[in-house]
Amino acid sequence: MAPARRRWLALLALAAAAALLAALLHRPAGRVHGPLLVFHVPGVGRGSQVCVSLWGWLPNGTLAPLGWACGTGAAAVPAGSVNAYLAAWRSLAGPGVEPGVLAMVAVTRPDGYVYGYAKSLLPGPRGVQGVVDVGLTPAEARDMLREPLARWIGPGGAAWRLRGMTYSGGVPLILGLLRLRGYLEHFRGDTASLHLRIESSRGLPLVFEAVAALRPAPGGETRWVVAGPAEALSLDTVLASLTIVAGYSRHAEPLYQGSAAYTQAPLDAAVRAWIAPLGPGGDALVAAGLVGDTLVARYCLQPLQGPGYGCLATAAVAMARPRLVRGHAVYWYEVDNNPEDGRGLAEKLLHGSAGGSGLEPTPWVVVRGTLAVNYLPADNPYTAPALGLAAPILSPAAPYTAIGTTRAADTLVTRVVLTAYEEPGVAYRYRLLHPAHPVHYQGHIYRLGAAYFDVEVAPPATAPQR
Repeated sequence: MAPARRRWLALLALAAAAALLAALLHRPAGRVHGPLLVFHVPGVGRGSQVCVSLWGWLPNGTLAPLGWACGTGAAAVPAGSVNAYLAAWRSLAGPGVEPGVLAMVAVTRPDGYVYGYAKSLLPGPRGVQGVVDVGLTPAEARDMLREPLARWIGPGGAAWRLRGMTYSGGVPLILGLLRLRGYLEHFRGDTASLHLRIESSRGLPLVFEAVAALRPAPGGETRWVVAGPAEALSLDTVLASLTIVAGYSRHAEPLYQGSAAYTQAPLDAAVRAWIAPLGPGGDALVAAGLVGDTLVARYCLQPLQGPGYGCLATAAVAMARPRLVRGHAVYWYEVDNNPEDGRGLAEKLLHGSAGGSGLEPTPWVVVRGTLAVNYLPADNPYTAPALGLAAPILSPAAPYTAIGTTRAADTLVTRVVLTAYEEPGVAYRYRLLHPAHPVHYQGHIYRLGAAYFDVEVAPPATAPQR
């Protein structure tokens, strides 16, 4: 088939899928027929009103409404638009990509206290057939009901309403970070390497998790909730790896290397990255990750019968998904030889200049000889095995997403290996950095894991102090 004809058929299929989705999303309201998603919230008590709105992140970057409903103790949402959304994705993305459906849940109790949660789910390749019971697990419901977001004593209950969204296409997700400091001139030309590989155990899909920041009425504390999968990818879609080999060079330009966004790396590549920090004891940053699309959706918790009342509480939901080329992820890297000038992406993450995305360190570990650190989420005591890697998007509203697997019992094998070879008379110390915010995940509280390494090189014949 000629290339022009293939392009014409692809455009025709895209237009047909978009038309089908638009028609189903804007059907007039009436008597409910067809499949239903029934959202239960255990433990809310008699007379509590449950309101749920469903949202789908389309391939073109927009967030589409997929239906909403309110009910006593549970909410039954017609799923025809959900099935149309899934069909549009299948026709555009092909096999191996499964989109999630975001549910914004609000519960109003008879005493006026209002609780909120965000949960994203995978309806499955067949979509919704018949009546499907979903909703919060007992652990998630207990987590939500620990603290109300607001109180509304007027008529009716409250529900989440979309207030706006910010979409960015083809942007870097920082998955691996290496901060080098100290006497870097004692590095050999190929001293430090950062190897990044992403896969899951037993062939399970990789899940790009949505993370919600729930902000209560003034005076309350923001709660960070891992909502669930924004997108799931089969294993063979991300079988690629990237190795950054960092070595000191007196002749390298001591400036930020790459464009203002990132430098794209070839698949399964080994990239030479020369570091040349400014002055003795200067720092250098090496970062790597995937190129993806990001979306931050902003919601307002409003009374159903008081739309002019304003926001009882707010929520920002951050989502990310990778860009794929012939079924493989696209990697990127960055070298920043002056991480104090405000230009680099890794610099913004490291210094917490992106919406409270600060990092906390683990204790220092002193090493003499060869330094080899193999980061595996299963070995990280701060996080759940299935939720092993932070994927920051540097948004002020909600700075983090995450990568995990589809089942909590399985392990995300996101392998980030740091190696620094033995140098005569040179000692190292290193520590890991992880996001400071605790997150609520499946009813429990964890920290997001992160493969961010902080490495310091001591002067010759001395060891760094603890």
